[in-house]
Amino acid sequence: GKIWANKCPSCGKVFVPPKAKCIHCYVDPSDWVELPGTGTLETYTVVNYEEPMLHPRKAPFIYGVIKMDDADTGMVHFIDEVEPGDVEVGMRVEAVLEDEREGNILDIKHFRPIG
Repeated sequence: GKIWANKCPSCGKVFVPPKAKCIHCYVDPSDWVELPGTGTLETYTVVNYEEPMLHPRKAPFIYGVIKMDDADTGMVHFIDEVEPGDVEVGMRVEAVLEDEREGNILDIKHFRPIG
């Protein structure tokens, strides 16, 4: 599997998830670039309560903002394969992809620590 981002031909910013318009110069970011699937955790929160109508997972689970390598924006996704108490801002993570993919953000199952 591959993770794709789009790149603004005017300012060169790379967006993941892809954007319809560049948030800096409002040009259609029509150039596509493949990302390596790794990144850095910029911030996170641990969800410790159940809300079946809103939460896609059973608590506790971790939402993080990941700045993927070669991208200029952060994306929100799940952090897994790590205990909540061991998560740290700045930790390196990699994407774990679903076996069956449909071409959307949920093709990324979660991110896990590396290194």
